Amino acid sequence: MDFTQLNPQERLALAALVRTMLRLDRSYSSEESERLHAIAEELGDPEAFWEAIERAAQSVTNERELEAVTRGVTRPESRELMLDVLESVAAAEVESSAELKMLADLRALWNMPAPA
Repeated sequence: MDFTQLNPQERLALAALVRTMLRLDRSYSSEESERLHAIAEELGDPEAFWEAIERAAQSVTNERELEAVTRGVTRPESRELMLDVLESVAAAEVESSAELKMLADLRALWNMPAPA
C-alpha cells in the first residue's frame, strides 16, 4: 500500500500523525528532515504527501482533532502503513519516550499488537 491508495481522511490522519510525532521532541533535525523526504518519495506521491502535511497543519490543530481523525482510520492496511511510517520517522534519531508512547497509544487505539 502507498499514499495514493489512502482515502482523503486517511491521508489527513497520516499527515497529522507525522506532524505530531515530529513535534514531540520540540526539534526538527536534519536526520528527521532527510528521513521525511525519503518517506515522501517511498509513499509514491511526494507532492500529495506535502499537500496533506500542509492541510493537516491547518485543520488538525489540537489533540481532540487528532484523536478524531485518527479514530476515523478503520482499514487495517491503512493503519499498518501509518504505523510503519511513524516508526520510520521515530527511528530517524534515537526514539524518545514520547515517540514510543505515541506509537503504543496508537496501537492501543487501533487494537493492534506491539511489534515483537
